[in-house]
Amino acid sequence: MSERVTIKAEPRQETGKGNSRKLRKQGLIPGNVIGKDGSMIALDPKWLSKAWKADKLFDMDLSGVTRTVKIQELHVHPVKRIALHVDLMYT
Repeated sequence: MSERVTIKAEPRQETGKGNSRKLRKQGLIPGNVIGKDGSMIALDPKWLSKAWKADKLFDMDLSGVTRTVKIQELHVHPVKRIALHVDLMYT
């Protein structure tokens, strides 16, 4: 098994379609962490694709706290094949 990827996530406060589009223009992917202490986040798509190809598990650094997460659902553009949104779950 390969070494697990660590992805730095940024918390986000704004919701909605317009804000998600702004994040994508900045090169980030909007996402949610599902669970009782879940939050809204923004991730770097380069590292997310590496985690998806490996084993769908990676370490996420959110505000200095590193936890292992699993990709629950990944929304991909049907033509461009780029990630649009990701749902993560703590393991």
